Amino acid sequence: MYRGRNKIAHGSQRQIADAMVALLQEKPYAGITVCELCRHSHVSRQTFYSLFDSKDDVICYALETSCVFEPSSCSGEGKDCCLHSISQAFSHYIHEQQEFLQLLVDNGIIYFMQESLMDSFLSCSRFCGGESESYRRYLADFLASGLTGIANEYILSGEQTTSEDLSSLIYRLFSGTYFH
Repeated sequence: MYRGRNKIAHGSQRQIADAMVALLQEKPYAGITVCELCRHSHVSRQTFYSLFDSKDDVICYALETSCVFEPSSCSGEGKDCCLHSISQAFSHYIHEQQEFLQLLVDNGIIYFMQESLMDSFLSCSRFCGGESESYRRYLADFLASGLTGIANEYILSGEQTTSEDLSSLIYRLFSGTYFH
């Protein structure tokens, strides 16, 4: 995936990602072709492949840019992220991104969210700052996997749980309250 500084390239990436979301609202992910993405986004196949390796990369890009979960927003000035604040922020995130998450679940591609979440945690300097990089990776992977599963179940169940109730559930699951 292109990560340079060219504004025109970034604009094309955005057009392709927007076209992907629009197409997902019309048809299944498996039925969307690169040719179709190019046609809808008004870019050539050459441009597409200079910006993305595959249509999977387009989903990852959309998660990184439009649908990113920011753990850094979970902590106060100079403080590490804590489980309580992550629980609150993620429950708000699920409510705010429900439409996009629904598209991911409906198409069986919610698993892309796990990598996006893990990257978000690892790029946040306030996430488990006192731990070794190896432990941070384990912690990020554990949280990313669990939070992806919670988002998936929330969408599948059609829940209309309040943000506060969802936050409480997330906190109790990850703190081990249910496993005493």
